Formats: sequence, C-alpha cells, structure tokens
Amino acid sequence: MRLSTILKVVGVLVVAVIVGGVIVIMNTDFNQYKGLIAEKVKEATGRNLSIAGDIELELSFTPSLSVSGVRFENAEWGSKPDMLSVEKFSAQVALLPLLSNTIEVDHVLLQGAEILIEREADGRANFVFDAAAKESAIKKDEPPASSSAAGSPGDGSLPIPIVRKVLIENAKLTYRDVGAGVTETIVLKKISLDGEGPQSPVNLTFDMTLNGQPVSGGGQLGPLDGLTDPDKDWPLKLTVEAGGAKVGLDGTIRDPAGVKGFNVGVNVSGESLANLSALAGAPVPPIGPYQVSAKIQGDPLQALQLANIGIKVGKSDINGDVKVNLSGKKPSVDGKFTSQLIDLADFTKPSSGATEKSTGGSTSTSAGKTPAAADGRVLPNDPLPLDALKLANAKIGLTAKRVLAQGIAIENIVTSVTLKDGDLQVAPMKAEISNGTLDGKVRLNAAAKTPALDVGVKASKIDLGKLLTDAEITDLLEGGLNAQVQLKGRGSSVRALAAGLDGQIRAVMGEGRVKTTALDTFIGGPTGVITKLVTGDKKEFTVLNCVVSQTDIKQGLATLTAAAVDTEFARNTGKGNVNLRDESIAVTVDPEPKSATLNLAVAVKIGGTLGNPSYGLDELSVLKKLGGAVLGIGFPPALVLGMGELGADGDNPCLKPAAGKGGTSAPSPSNPAASVTKGVEDTVKGVTEGAGKLLKRLFGN
Repeated sequence: MRLSTILKVVGVLVVAVIVGGVIVIMNTDFNQYKGLIAEKVKEATGRNLSIAGDIELELSFTPSLSVSGVRFENAEWGSKPDMLSVEKFSAQVALLPLLSNTIEVDHVLLQGAEILIEREADGRANFVFDAAAKESAIKKDEPPASSSAAGSPGDGSLPIPIVRKVLIENAKLTYRDVGAGVTETIVLKKISLDGEGPQSPVNLTFDMTLNGQPVSGGGQLGPLDGLTDPDKDWPLKLTVEAGGAKVGLDGTIRDPAGVKGFNVGVNVSGESLANLSALAGAPVPPIGPYQVSAKIQGDPLQALQLANIGIKVGKSDINGDVKVNLSGKKPSVDGKFTSQLIDLADFTKPSSGATEKSTGGSTSTSAGKTPAAADGRVLPNDPLPLDALKLANAKIGLTAKRVLAQGIAIENIVTSVTLKDGDLQVAPMKAEISNGTLDGKVRLNAAAKTPALDVGVKASKIDLGKLLTDAEITDLLEGGLNAQVQLKGRGSSVRALAAGLDGQIRAVMGEGRVKTTALDTFIGGPTGVITKLVTGDKKEFTVLNCVVSQTDIKQGLATLTAAAVDTEFARNTGKGNVNLRDESIAVTVDPEPKSATLNLAVAVKIGGTLGNPSYGLDELSVLKKLGGAVLGIGFPPALVLGMGELGADGDNPCLKPAAGKGGTSAPSPSNPAASVTKGVEDTVKGVTEGAGKLLKRLFGN
C-alpha cells in the first residue's frame, strides 16, 4: 500500500474520531452532572446548591458553557433563604490555547444575579462557610507541602485563566450589617471589565444605583495579579459621577487586599452638596458650587498625609496640609491652613424662618417672634457635646487674610487650635476688625471632672459705628470702642457655665455721636420725654461724650459696678445686677438732665427675668425728683484707674460725679404732678418694649 493511501486512511480515521467525539459530546446530557456538582459544593461549603435550568455546551473554536436558574443557600440564621441566585451564567473559552495549557476566557456573562452579604450583631457572617472552616482547621495540623511542588509543571494544577471580558447585567447586591444598623443596596445595571490577562490593566465602566440613586463612571484599574501582591503598588484611575458630584481618583494603592498604603490624588466637584442628600440618606446643606482636591499618602493603619489640600466653596478658599497619626491610642491631627477669603455665607444655609430686617435695623423672624425655651429660660440647659473633644488630639493653625461674617469683615486672622485629651485651647487669637484689633484666647477643658471655660479677649479702637453698620444691625452709634472680657466658669451646659461664672466685662467708648432717629426706633419709638433727656431737641445727630461700663461677675451674679452714658444734654447712669443662676434682673437706669428745663429725669427699674423682663418707675426716685433733690453717682478711684487701661482717665465725663452731688437742690418742676403722670407712663411703656427687644436679641431669644 502506498504512503499516500496510508495517510489518507489515517486522516479519515482522525476526522472520524474527532467527529465521533463531537457527536458524543453533543449528545451528552450534562444535566446528569447536576447532582455531582451540588454534592461537591456541599462538601466545600456545607450549603446546598440547586440548578433549576439546563447546563448547555456549544462546541466551536470558542466553545461556550451556560447554566441558568442557579441558587446557593444562605446561612441558617440568614434573613433570606438564598445567599446567591443567578438567572443566567455563560462563559466562552478559546479552544486552541488549551493545547498549550493556557485557558483563555473570551467572554463571561452574568445576568440577573442577586447577592446578599450580611453580618449579625454577634459577628457571624454569611460568607464564612462551616465546612470550609473545618477543612482549614484539619489542614493546619497537616505538615506543609513542599513549596517547590506547588504550581510546578506536571503537578496537575490548572493555570490562572486569562479573562478578556466580563459583563454583569441587572444584578443586585445587598449588604446588611445588623450590629451597625446598616443596609445598603446596589443595583448593577451594567458593569463591563476588559483586559488581556492577569498581568494586564483592566478597563472598567459601570452604571448602577446606590440606595435608589444613580452612580456611573469608569476608568482603568491595575492588573488582577496585583490585587494580592503585598509588594506592588496597584494603579487606578477612575471617574465617578453621583448625586451631581464628579469624583476623580488617580494614583496607586499598596497591597489592595490589605490596604497598606495610599498615594492617590482626589478631586471632587459639584454644584451643590444638597444634591447628595438622597445618596447620603440624610439632609445635606445646599453648599456650593464646591471643589475639593488633595493628595492622600501613607498607611491608613499608621499615618496618613493629606497634601496640597485645596477647597473652593463659592467665593471662599482654604488651602493647606494635614497629617493624621493613627498609630496611637487615639488619632492625632496636625495641620496648617491659609486662606485669602472665607465668607461664612458660603457655608451656611438660610433657614425657613430666616431673619428679616425690621424698621431701624432690628431683626425678627418671619413669624415676628423667636420661640423661647420650654421652661422660659434664655440660657439653654442642653448638655454640650464635650465628649467629642476626647476622641482625638489636634493642632490646627489658620492664617486668613479676610473672613466675612454677617457682613462684618475680619482681617489678618492668625490663630491656632490645640486639642489634647479633651483640653481645647484657642491661642493666639488675633485679628483686625472695624479699623481696630482683637487679641485673646479661649480654653475649654473637657478633661476636667467638671468642664472648665476660660475666656480672655481684648478689643482696641473698634469703630463701633462701622461694626454695627456692616453687621446691618443699626446705624445708631459712631465712636471708638475699647473693651476687655475676662470670664471663667465650670459646667456641662451654657446654663451651668453661666451659673458659676466669674470675671469682668469692661467697655469704654470715647467721643462719638448718636443718630437721633435710630435711637428713637432702637429704644421703642419716639416716646418723647425720656428720649429727649438723652438727645435734647430733635436733630439728626446728638453728641455722645462717652460711654463707660464695668460688670463684675462672681458665682453667676453679674453686678453693674459702673455704667454711664454722657451726651450733650444728659448723663445717664445705671446700677444693679443680673443673676445668671436664675436669670433674674434688678437694674436701675437713672437719667440726669444737664438742663433745668428737662425736668422729668425719672429713674427706670428693670426687673423680671432675661426671658420676661419687666419695667417700671423707681418710686423713691420719683419722690426725690418731685422734691427737687438730685443724687449724683460717683465712681471709686480704683475703678477710674482700672478704666485707664481702656483709654479712660479721671477727666472722662462718664467717670465724674453728676452736678449737684451731695444733695444740692435743683430747680423744682413748675408743675410736677402733671409732668409725672401720663407722659412718664407712656415713656416707660415705650422704653419697656424697646429694652425688651434689646435683651431678647442680646440673649438669642
């Protein structure tokens, strides 16, 4: 027989074998192996696997295997019967590479999958399998196999497959953590991953919803074999869009499985944070437009650095660097920030009851009133959130060229905030405001058995007129103000701190002027008599010679040691106290006219409480004024010397006794009875209304 004939016969036999094998495979019912597959899964996991649909094989140069109706049992304690259910799974494998012991999967399709990941309050997780754990425990007692044998040629192990494309459609992932009270649901409309193998980058695109909100994006990830390599930096470059925000990530992660290090640039931008409310599951303020960028570097278990931080919100900007040390008992934060402009309006949201300007520059809510506390007190008794000060240590420095707060420009700010084991200190605290300066420090020590507050602030040469006008409060005053505040207290609420407060508040204002019409409005309207004592005959401005005030506070009792307002027409003094323990008021304001023609200088008593003040005439003062006696008030020398620190000396008219001190008689009113009746009653009523508004504004009610 000739060689050509032999070759033809061999060829026919080979083809016949191949065709016969194909026919056998095509006529094999792979569904008969369902039981065997379920048995092996049971052995490996301890749970049941069921395949309701058919197992199908299509032969070609890229044969495909598909299966449908797959269900994998959940843990016995799980909230649902199935941990995993799949409508359809299919994979396409290249045939020829198998001859060289290479598995190339051209395409993997997963449709209609539902995955439930859950963890109980006791720490049990449904992805931990009992049988696998037992087998792992047995293997720990066995001697380890030779490392040289693992994965060596001829050991029967399969090579890592090359998967070129994975497509997931209409899948749902639910994460449930009972202990944390968290349930998150991700609906994967479509996820596509493309790559050339385990050592090649992976291109990613996705379109899904998180808790009902759309999330989409894409980019490039590092190779799959880098996910578990502790010595490699795994690259990623992604863009994510969600809730109106666009997030960019570009950098590397060291050992993604163990997350040993970051070197990732982050950029976040959007029109308003409020668009993230639905995604966050809680209301988010409408802050924006915003842009935040930073470079995150370091080990999340040891220390992280946020370098080149750039924050832009509206017109405001903040730049800086932060280091976070996570290796100690509590986190420690160290940062420095700079800013050209911080406008607090960019970070605050007007409430539905936003204040509206009323006549004369005062404010009121849209309903006309601000509701008082339930117990009628002005100072709140709610515990301050001081425990938060014990969660971390920090040292933050800020240098800002300009800060806008309610229309007031605060410039050249230099401050540092230090937090150590619950002890918060703000020092230095320097700034320029309204052509003057502020210098002070604040300490709130929450580490003490009873939290302690210590405040010291000095204001020098403040242009009070500019301050009040810029704040859109009133154009009542013009003049320079010097003030000093020293306060100490202990307590866990504002009310408790006030009840034990010690310290002193002093203020001196030199020559200035009062806008007459503004004063009328500010103290309750043009009531005529008392207003005239301050301003004299009507004109646009009244000369203000000085204002001096000193309040000494001991154990919550604020005593008005000195209070005087001197104008060209009258000198007005005050005395009394405000008890911060119960918020009661006992203050007397005594107008002393400089002209005999202004004869209704009747003292006014302010009583009641901060939440509900009351006003009336001082009966003794009425009798003395009717009898013609004028009682001047003089201040002790020590007080005069103390006021010298704030720019007031013995020549200050507010520190001099009124004319007639010592009981010198002044001309009696020509008709005292008629003068003191209706006119004074109307005056006190007007002052009562005006002063009530002022006190409520002062104490936030």
